[in-house]
Formats: sequence, structure tokens, C-alpha cells
Amino acid sequence: MKVEDPALTRLEDGTRLFTAKIYNPTDQSLDRAQVQVTLLDANNRRVGTMAVEVSNIAARDTTAFRQPVDSREDVSGARVKSVMVL
Repeated sequence: MKVEDPALTRLEDGTRLFTAKIYNPTDQSLDRAQVQVTLLDANNRRVGTMAVEVSNIAARDTTAFRQPVDSREDVSGARVKSVMVL
């Protein structure tokens, strides 16, 4: 499993979204995977974590996903920590 193009964006209403794509290089489709994300402040310090579950990942395919960031901290960045197949 490989996470590609991770990004943190802020919508006009202030909502922050973590978006990325997950690539499944195997010959088997996957029901679910969990992406662990580290949330960072403007000084690149860890201020939290979040987990994103991605469903129905086809074999040898890329699946885009997004999830709102639910944190009271001033999150300015995000980094993928790990990916686990469930």
C-alpha cells in the first residue's frame, strides 16, 4: 500500500480536509485500509493524529479519499505515519 499526494486544505468555511490517494499494488482487492496521519502545527510540531479508513480498494488501482480534520489545534500540515490493511 502506498499513499500518494497527501494534502491538507482549508475550505472557505474554515473546514480543514486531509486528502490523498492510496495505491494497491497487489493482485487482490482490499476491503479496507486504515491510514494513520500525524497532524502538525506551523512549526512542524506534532499536535495530534487522525485515522482515515478507506474502503473498496481495487487490485492494482488508486483510490482517492478525503476526511475532515477534527482537531481544536491550529493544524497547518499533515504527514502520513502508516498504512494498515484491515
